[in-house]
Amino acid sequence: MPPCAQAPTVSSARPSALELVTGITEVVGGGGALSAAATAALIGHMTDSPPPVIDRELLRRFDALTPRERDVVVLVASGLANAEIAAQMSVSPFTVKTHAVRAMTKVGARDRAQLVSFTFRAGLYRC
Repeated sequence: MPPCAQAPTVSSARPSALELVTGITEVVGGGGALSAAATAALIGHMTDSPPPVIDRELLRRFDALTPRERDVVVLVASGLANAEIAAQMSVSPFTVKTHAVRAMTKVGARDRAQLVSFTFRAGLYRC
C-alpha cells in the first residue's frame, strides 16, 4: 500500500436509499461516490491541514529533470515499485530504474529514500 494510503473506514451511519442508489449510479458510470458525511470530513481535514512548507532550493534542483524523469519521481514518491511504474507508463522496469537513477544524480539524492524525501520537501508530491 502506498505510504499515504489510508485503510478504508466504515461509517456507522446508514445511507438513505436515495444516497445508496445515487452512489451506485455514480460508481457504475465510472465516477466515485462519497457520502455527505465523508465529504464534510474530507473538507474539514483539508481546511484544517496547514499548507506544506516548500523547500525552494530543492524545488529548483528538480527543474533539471526531463518530464519523464519527473513523472517517475512522483510515482516513486507515491510508493509504487519499478514494475508498477513501468506498467503504468508502458515502459520497461529497466527504463524506470534508469530515469530514477538519473533523477537522483540530478537532484543530489544518494538513494531512493532520499529522492522521495526531496520530492516531498520540494512540494512535488503531497499525500
